[in-house]
Amino acid sequence: MGREAVLAGNFDAFIIAMRDNPKELIKLFLPLLGLSKPFVVFSPFREPLAECHVMLKSMGCAVLVKLTENWLREYQVLPDRTHPLVTMSGNSGFLLSGIKVQTSSECCQVPDKPSQENDVEMTGE
Repeated sequence: MGREAVLAGNFDAFIIAMRDNPKELIKLFLPLLGLSKPFVVFSPFREPLAECHVMLKSMGCAVLVKLTENWLREYQVLPDRTHPLVTMSGNSGFLLSGIKVQTSSECCQVPDKPSQENDVEMTGE
């Protein structure tokens, strides 16, 4: 039941947070995302997301594709004084976001049948 539900697609959104390059996961999950539905990818590094940004723009399957930097500033609040923490980090990561749209290309189409080449066998070895 679970695998069929996933492969049926039409998800309301997808969110990915990872340190590695999310390019292959985006290629895998974008076809399963419903039309006009948002996606967000978080990474602490800009370069993998910049590569994915270029890929999404060239595929034409998404609009409002944005690469933004998150910035978090913590404050120390004491009686009669408030100031940013001295030991704070300047960056917390980057977000790639967009909205899936219908396209004439097949890059964002849900596959008819799952490929047996992509199946992972679990062995006790």
